[in-house]
Amino acid sequence: MAIPTSRTKHTGVIHVDDEKCNQCGLCVSICKDGSLVMKGGRVTLGSDPVFGCYGCGHCMAICPESAVEIEGRELSLDDLLPLPDASRKTLFDDLYQLMLGCRSIRDFKKKEIEPHLIDQIIEAALTAPVVLPPSDVKLLVFKGRAKVREFAFDAIDQMAKSRWLIKPPGIWLWKMAGNEAYELMKGFGFPLINKLV
Repeated sequence: MAIPTSRTKHTGVIHVDDEKCNQCGLCVSICKDGSLVMKGGRVTLGSDPVFGCYGCGHCMAICPESAVEIEGRELSLDDLLPLPDASRKTLFDDLYQLMLGCRSIRDFKKKEIEPHLIDQIIEAALTAPVVLPPSDVKLLVFKGRAKVREFAFDAIDQMAKSRWLIKPPGIWLWKMAGNEAYELMKGFGFPLINKLV
């Protein structure tokens, strides 16, 4: 049974190169589906995995000998990024100071963002870990203020079409979603939609 994604409905096929494999078992320890198991001290394919390989790529990434490869689910060894040397890893204090220095921006400069900065942000975003198989991750970039404004007005138009959600019987849907969801919509969502549309 495969976990379907927007790009594939089939499981990945795992290949372990016995000549390269040093039987360390790191790939087995990180495969939570049971697609890889140790039998008689050797890495082998599991006979009863939960879903089958869903293409997270962890087994390929952790293998010190590059002995594991996944075929299918649009994943290959070329997709792997090398892990940084331990001496270059970010320490807690550095990460904490970075997070403390981040604030949301409400007033933007009337200046286009340089393409190389957008590329750097995308490059960093592509390294983010995901829960679902990577083939379901999509990234949308709006280039230029005109495109951002166009998207904003499209979003407002969509809200206008969804006004029924903030009037009876739509309000009852929010009440059924639970008190916390309803209170959030009542105190924030409903006033926002009324203000914008």
